[in-house]
Amino acid sequence: MERVLCENLYKSRRDGSEVNKHNFHFEGLPLPILSNDSSHLGESLISIEECKKVLNSLPLNKVPGNDGLSIEFYETFWDFIGDPLVASLMNLLLKEQ
Repeated sequence: MERVLCENLYKSRRDGSEVNKHNFHFEGLPLPILSNDSSHLGESLISIEECKKVLNSLPLNKVPGNDGLSIEFYETFWDFIGDPLVASLMNLLLKEQ
């Protein structure tokens, strides 16, 4: 009996028919809009100075991602990993465009 329960543990019980997905509208939702002055900020390349500034703004004793590496790790080894990290972020950004 326990084996049957485990097999069904992650099976969906919903078929989606209770929600009409085609009738969802975005009108009236409070969606934020960037001003013309701010819209250009996300269109430039990532700089090492920008990344260092963000790193310095993060709270200590925290892990910013799922790699398990703390803020202190990044700060301690920034001179060694900063350039390759920013290059990999740029590579990812350019591939997504």
